[in-house]
Amino acid sequence: MFEQRKYIRFNAEGRVTIYPKDNPSFSIRAALADISMLGFGVYSQDKLEPGTEVRFVIINKFSEKPIVGEGKIRYSKGFKKADAEVFRIGIEFTAVDNETVERLIKRIQQEAWA
Repeated sequence: MFEQRKYIRFNAEGRVTIYPKDNPSFSIRAALADISMLGFGVYSQDKLEPGTEVRFVIINKFSEKPIVGEGKIRYSKGFKKADAEVFRIGIEFTAVDNETVERLIKRIQQEAWA
């Protein structure tokens, strides 16, 4: 099958806190699954609807500081895991420091090749 992505996704570990813009007092904690130059994926016990605009904070062991930005939910799919429903959520970057994301991806690559 032909890969249609512009950028490769890199598996990543870390914590993400997501704040829906339409409800800023509400936050979702999620596990970072992967990241690319266009966005990132998480696993969460909470569902967010596609199209929802969010703010986020990503904490990863390879980042000198948290990655803070804004995005839009592109997909949210639920599945069962150990009798609980978990959601795989994809978030597209709409505002983020691209250099910080690029440095994180390079560190992830270096670790994978070490």
